[in-house]
Amino acid sequence: MCSRVSAIIMTAVALSITGCSHDFDLYEGPQPDGSEQEPKVANTFDFVTTSTVNINVDYSASALGSVYFEIFDKNPYTADAEGDAAPQQDSNAKPLFAGYTDNKGLFNKTITLPAYATHLYITTGNMLLGAPMLEADVTNGRAAVSLGSSKARTRGAVTGYALADGDKGKTVPANLYTANGSAVTSEWVTPLGRYDLHTGRPNYILGGDYLNEAVAKGLVFNDDEMQGLFEAVGNSVNVDKRCPDYLRVNYDLELERESELAITLVGSFTGWNNSLGYYIYEGEAPTDLNDVQVIMLFPNTQDGCWYKTDGNGKIIVPRDEVDYHGAIALNRGDAVRLYYYPNHSKNNFSTEGESRVFPAGTKIGFVLKNNGWGSQGQDYAVRWNGTVTHNWWASSTQGLSVTLDDTRVDLGNAPRTCKFQYKDFVVLGFEDYGDDENFSDLAFAIRPAEAFKPLPKLESKETRQQMGVYGFEDLWPSKGDYDMNDVLVDYQYIKTEEKFDNETQYTTKQETLSFTTYQNYAALHSGLAVKVNFSGTPESIVVSKGKNGNYETYTPTVEDGNIYVLTDDINNEIGTEYRITANYTNGISTQSEVEPFIFRNTEGGKRLEVHLPFEAPTAKVDDSFFGTEDDLSNPAQGIYYVRAGDYPYAFYLAGGDIEDFKGTLLNSSYEKKPVDTVYPKFLEWSTSKGASATDWYK
Repeated sequence: MCSRVSAIIMTAVALSITGCSHDFDLYEGPQPDGSEQEPKVANTFDFVTTSTVNINVDYSASALGSVYFEIFDKNPYTADAEGDAAPQQDSNAKPLFAGYTDNKGLFNKTITLPAYATHLYITTGNMLLGAPMLEADVTNGRAAVSLGSSKARTRGAVTGYALADGDKGKTVPANLYTANGSAVTSEWVTPLGRYDLHTGRPNYILGGDYLNEAVAKGLVFNDDEMQGLFEAVGNSVNVDKRCPDYLRVNYDLELERESELAITLVGSFTGWNNSLGYYIYEGEAPTDLNDVQVIMLFPNTQDGCWYKTDGNGKIIVPRDEVDYHGAIALNRGDAVRLYYYPNHSKNNFSTEGESRVFPAGTKIGFVLKNNGWGSQGQDYAVRWNGTVTHNWWASSTQGLSVTLDDTRVDLGNAPRTCKFQYKDFVVLGFEDYGDDENFSDLAFAIRPAEAFKPLPKLESKETRQQMGVYGFEDLWPSKGDYDMNDVLVDYQYIKTEEKFDNETQYTTKQETLSFTTYQNYAALHSGLAVKVNFSGTPESIVVSKGKNGNYETYTPTVEDGNIYVLTDDINNEIGTEYRITANYTNGISTQSEVEPFIFRNTEGGKRLEVHLPFEAPTAKVDDSFFGTEDDLSNPAQGIYYVRAGDYPYAFYLAGGDIEDFKGTLLNSSYEKKPVDTVYPKFLEWSTSKGASATDWYK
């Protein structure tokens, strides 16, 4: 966002133009403001394209801790999702703002947004909330949204369905291991215990003294730790985005030392009643699912917290209206001990020698039978979707997933899980089908992480916000042509946020200020510099530049501690992205402000600088230019870079995306044409002093 001097000229004073000759080329362009007889009275409009808005986001009805969310000025979803697939965001969509709520799922702050953004789209990919897109109008500087959904189910809040007192047993539906009369796996075995034959809820879920023992051993999360678990997984396994490749490792969990293990359900976000089992092996991974002996973990992984959206993020079937075929089995936070069975060979399973301790070298795989637990009459069988039978097995082992009856989605030999480590636990997220590849259909955590072969460490969430585009007229102080495309600078703000130890709020650990240069045509060779008003005291600052994501660090000239001279000649480096990255030991709660400007060196170590209207220059400015030619600055009153008429020397187009300007300001056919010939609503906005046509450049 841009900071500038907000002085208002109370009395219009005609300033005389002082004749002064300087050695740089001038282009005498058209006179878009009228004839030479117009009064030389400075325009009091600051040409600001931003406004402050109080944002109130309320996810408290469903939140399980802090929730990451993003704000857009247009719907970020690409197209309607098919079937039960979650809507997917356009990978190129950049939010205007992103942040975290507090621990209760609430956010209430005043932020800066583009003035045109009067209808907002608020999204969260949090898998424990799903992907609801909420919309809000900005009215009188305020916008509020609330996710009015039922409270998410957590440990100790067993659902009505899960309380069903049905018959208990160990019956394994044949569809879990067969399809069309042929075996896909060996028959699943049930040594861990029994389960409700209606809901599929196991009687071996840890509770009471057994739960307390597992918590004391660090195998299961206590109530306070559960919030950290929910936050880490919910905000990292995104429903509305493709799972990043670095989390999609092709190897299973492998113990590097002996250990007891327990699995904790984080949650599921699917309307399907899937069944989960695990298998044990040593050495090379199996190559056929039919070669493994599957041990039943959860006959039904449904936690009852899914709801159907319309593919564009809007809820069309709320949670409390989904029946899940009458079978909700689990609560988020339910935990089960895993047991090691040394005699676990296929078709010759035995509990002899069972142990809570898994020896070093053991590998553990998981398989999810899609819709394995559904009801047709009194029988539990494959759930039907029209005429399609869901005969799909999603495996954590490379090459073991099986897709029958429906081949619309082909993920090849890749595992259907993401796997990562966060703090002292590991997480597996399942993709039960593959149509959206978000790996949020089921997620569970296992402790202790240090017992396993290392997995990818979960990286802090990085957000790239689209801040806007700066446009400069390089002929200042001359009138020029006001095509505003001599220099265009695309500004984006990139941040990573996290909770520091003993903190309750997310703060920014690292921020990167990104500036990429463009121009239509400029005969003059200008440099680019930026004044950075850091929000805190950085522990370290790294400056880099590059193109197409390839950056190299360099050492620019730094003046007065916070003015970075990024380049002396933009023309020779068009398309280069300059990045100023600041790291903060204790984090910051507000983003740093920037004041980019262009310059050309003059005599005596001074320079001609072009800033936004009313923005103060640096100490190195050649002040002999002020009050000359078309400029009506009054340094004695702290008034800079103003002129008569309705065109500025520079402007900041908040929320602008450089891609949108490639057909307009950067189009060669518009060179040397005033900006209002490209954007007809510009003069309406300018003459109204920003009261109307705030979307003139959109």
